[in-house]
Parts: sequence; structure tokens; C-alpha cells
Amino acid sequence: MTTSEDSESRVIDTVDGLVEHLKSSYQVLHISQTPDQPLLLGGRQRGPEFVEPFVVFGPDPSVHFIGDTSGVGVGRSGVRVPVSRVPDFDAALRVDGHPLRRLSDIASLRTFVYVDISDFSRHTPMQQSMLIRSLLETVESPRFRDEYSRSIAHFDDREDAICIGDGYIYVFKNALSASWFAASLAAVLRTRAARKDLPIEVHFRIGLNHGPVYHFWDPGRGASGGWNYIGDGINGGRRVLEVIDKSVDDVVWLSGSVLDEVMRAPLLKPVDLILNNLITKGRREDKHGKPYRVFELPYLHLHNHLMITRTGVRGPSLDASQ
Repeated sequence: MTTSEDSESRVIDTVDGLVEHLKSSYQVLHISQTPDQPLLLGGRQRGPEFVEPFVVFGPDPSVHFIGDTSGVGVGRSGVRVPVSRVPDFDAALRVDGHPLRRLSDIASLRTFVYVDISDFSRHTPMQQSMLIRSLLETVESPRFRDEYSRSIAHFDDREDAICIGDGYIYVFKNALSASWFAASLAAVLRTRAARKDLPIEVHFRIGLNHGPVYHFWDPGRGASGGWNYIGDGINGGRRVLEVIDKSVDDVVWLSGSVLDEVMRAPLLKPVDLILNNLITKGRREDKHGKPYRVFELPYLHLHNHLMITRTGVRGPSLDASQ
């Protein structure tokens, strides 16, 4: 039996269609996987042919309030999907990084690399522009990708890059990839600074953190929008930077959560180098009083060792323009 309410709701029969609806309506798809509901895409049955997915509401739910989860309301989405297509939606939700999963209330584990340019505010606006351009040129150069980060064959685990004004946040699915990326970038930037190979000398502080985050579609990112993140994973990266003494730069620090992930990785050469050379910096509290166990990554030692092993040549030999 079809009600008037059903006839007014929109039917969406493709994964892409639901993704675009969630983006444009700023809704978060609610996942209700229980022992008696093995499919990730839950909802209310609307007759024999359709299911109406649930979405997450704010603390003041609408009149369509259904229930409550994690301190927020769960309500009706106002759209229907054919029962026959539910397996397609479910398959998309099981793929880490799929847009539909990103638009749901499933948290993702990510590692965030905060690259903070030292004394950024002391430079003129044009100098600041050149500093950011130097960072971008270094990271995006083919030589950097090939000679340094391909050593663990995980460079493509980089999911995103977000400009934060005085630096960048690089997002990785894999903590080992993130750690080696950070060490590689630091070694190259420090080497280029020593060789006067930059228009303006760049000094930096890099902090890494691993943890859960939620994705959301941010229409303000770029000409057509882009993904953004919220949660302990990304917040903790900033906190790691905050516990580094302001008088110190050209350092890479990582949190205990990153170290835990690296220790769980297969024992590749980079894992061995990281674990054997970390310097414990103790437990330090951020401005909110939350303690972080932090470790310094001696990136130049790591890269000297790896370069000698691979090429017989000591130290990074990088022309980032290549």
C-alpha cells in the first residue's frame, strides 16, 4: 500500500544519486547494522518495493524523529531506494573511502601529517606565498615521489592535502606511509635549505597523529567543493604540534597512536628504521590538559641509512625541479 507521504518522497535508485542527494541536503546517512540487520544500509520499509534510509539529525530532531544514537537524533531522509538495489548501496558502504561511506556516520581511521612552516607570520605576504609554493613544489615533484616515498610503495595512500594558511595537512590511510612521507619531506626540505635551493629558506615543525574522524562534504573547498574531516584524528595532529617547544624547528614528532600503528605493520625496512631510531619525548599535555605520548623521528639519519643501502651514496640527492 502506497501512502500520500510515500508518493511525495523521491525515489533514488543509484549509489551516485544518493551521494549527490546527501551532499546537497547536508545529511549524514545513518548506518544501523545489528545482528538482525546485517546490511549497513538500514531504514524503514516503505511497502514491498522500497526502503527509506535514516539520516542523522542535530540535538533538536525534526517531527520525523525516529530514535537516538551517540547523542544525536536519527530521523527520516525523505527519499526511498528500491529494495532490489540495497545490495549495491551496501557494497559501496563497505569500501573505505567510498563517497557514500564518507557521507555516513561510520568513522574512519586516518593519519594526519601537519606541516607547520616556522615563523610564518614574520614574513611578508609575498614571502609567505613563496614559502607555500616551495612546499608544494617539493611535495608534488616527480623526483620526490619516485626516489623517496616509493621506497615503501604506499605513496598513493595519501588521501588528501589541505592548506591551513601557514602550512598543510596531509591525510593518509596508512600510518607507516604517513610516517615515511613526513620523514622524506623533512629530509628534502632540510637538504634544499642547506643547499640554498629555495627562493626563501624553509624551516618547519611536523606533527603526526592517528585516530578516528568523520568526513563531510565542504562546498568551500575548491571551485566545486571537496572532502573535509572532523574528529580526534585531525585534532590530535594540531595538538602534537602544540606540545613542541616554539623555539624548536626542523623536527618531526609523532604521537603514540601513530607509533602503535607502525608497530603493527609488517616488518619492512622503513618500519625497522623508524622503530630503532625513535627518540622518546615523554608525556606532554596540550592546552586542554590532554596528555600525549610523543616521539621524535630523526629523519636525516633514516634517510642517510636508506640511501646508503639503496645507492651507496650518503644523504638525499634531490633536485626537486626534476
